[in-house]
Amino acid sequence: MSAAELAVSARLQQISVIIIGGGASGVLMAAHLLRSQSASFRLTLVERSEAIAEGVAYSTDLPEHVLNVSVKGMSALADDRSHFERWLGAFSNNKINPASYVARSLYGLYLADLLSHLRAIDDGKRFHTVTDEALDVTETPTGVEVHLGNGTSLIGHIAILATGHEARAAQTSAGSSAAGDAQLPILIVGTGLSMVDTFLAAARRKNHPPVIAISRHGLLPHAHTTAPPIAIDAADIPFGTKLSFLMRWLRVLIAELADQGIDWRSVIDGMRPHCQDIWRSWTPETKRRFLRHARPWWSIHRHRLAPPIHERLTKAVSNGHLAVQAATIVDVADSDGALAVTLRGRKTGEETLLKVARIEDCTGLHFDVTQSRQALLQNLVSRGAVRGDPLAIGLDVTERCAAIDLDGKPSKRLFAIGPITRGTFLEIEGIPNIRDQCAAVAATLSARFAKVEHSTTAES
Repeated sequence: MSAAELAVSARLQQISVIIIGGGASGVLMAAHLLRSQSASFRLTLVERSEAIAEGVAYSTDLPEHVLNVSVKGMSALADDRSHFERWLGAFSNNKINPASYVARSLYGLYLADLLSHLRAIDDGKRFHTVTDEALDVTETPTGVEVHLGNGTSLIGHIAILATGHEARAAQTSAGSSAAGDAQLPILIVGTGLSMVDTFLAAARRKNHPPVIAISRHGLLPHAHTTAPPIAIDAADIPFGTKLSFLMRWLRVLIAELADQGIDWRSVIDGMRPHCQDIWRSWTPETKRRFLRHARPWWSIHRHRLAPPIHERLTKAVSNGHLAVQAATIVDVADSDGALAVTLRGRKTGEETLLKVARIEDCTGLHFDVTQSRQALLQNLVSRGAVRGDPLAIGLDVTERCAAIDLDGKPSKRLFAIGPITRGTFLEIEGIPNIRDQCAAVAATLSARFAKVEHSTTAES
């Protein structure tokens, strides 16, 4: 779209939005914008891969990789919470249990089907995709320009970064002979949900090697149950207090309700609507303390496993196929085609030497955008168009998801959604949170452009 065409579309109240990233976040954002009743959006979704709607989480084809949220919580649409359940019913022709945990590959098919419906809106005139890599986004007098890898550009009023999780560096591996030696264990750094995925993939092999998982605290995720969340009033939550005060309050609440027969999961899930507000109410120092000291315990209670997966993990620990240690790596060296790893135990401080076939990093998905390997973020950061958040765990954005530049000024035209915004929202990894975030951004943009006679700058 040229600048002249952009101005015409503005006067006709057709707002051109370019979404960069075709994973789950990008598809959810497109869905909520196109469902707007108060503004007309024309969308272009840019994704360098031809496999749109999958992303990292839903591109797996392993049946063991299941959703960590039950069917009833995984609708893509914030205003239609049974949408995924109905889709599953039509897809399988079987009665669907809303409390079930289905394969993530199935959810990828669901998002792909949603994408096909988006493409059909207004006979495909309001939504189309571009297979290419977005290298940069610059603001223009009439909106934004997205520079593509093929040397061309896309012009729009708004750009939204939906780049998802940063791709991890390649695993550290020994020689090919050691990597294929079933007698040598695999060492996984991290004991959260990513470790579970990696272990399940390794366990598919016949006579698979033993797996050793380490983390600072050696904590494994708990299992989901059918316990429903309780309603917690915001007025009862100690926002803005010290971390220690909040944690004591939460422990007391859980203990009091346990005496009434209420499971702790009901309390943790009742906190979910307030988690982002609690995070935003804290000082930077309190946030750092949470990330350093409390997050491991919070994560294993908040981000839980499907019961069958948790049962399988428990059996793997009991039969020796999976060993979990609270330890850190002191040194790694090559040793006769293997890797010699020195570990230091957290409690004892003692060092032990271990030979492994390879090391896999499952320490988490947050990252410092100033160190990103994505050309798009590299260029945006180098120009000062965006900046990392103060905790270096994502991109700095406002509560309305507007990108903040190096001077601290929020953009009117560049937004970001999904895991890259964790510095502002923290709890923004799973579909329920991303879905609600996309709905909020769509509402913000709809209100901004609703029933307004636009100027050629489209900045109303």
